[in-house]
Amino acid sequence: MRTKFPQRETTTLSNTITALEQILNTQVSLAAHVQFVRDKLTEQENDILRIVRNTQCELVRTKRALAISAAQYDG
Repeated sequence: MRTKFPQRETTTLSNTITALEQILNTQVSLAAHVQFVRDKLTEQENDILRIVRNTQCELVRTKRALAISAAQYDG
């Protein structure tokens, strides 16, 4: 035999469940947004690191070329 809850308690329970669902949906949405922002930040960091590595490589090549040029001129 099932026990029937009074209408008022059922409504309160239903409202509580709805409120909890909304809170959980908001938290999931915020977590997804945070992950998206982290991914974009990581992409930007990787781009900056790639630029720095390429610039350092170009600098080494330029120094080497200048050293060779100076040695040939002095030579």
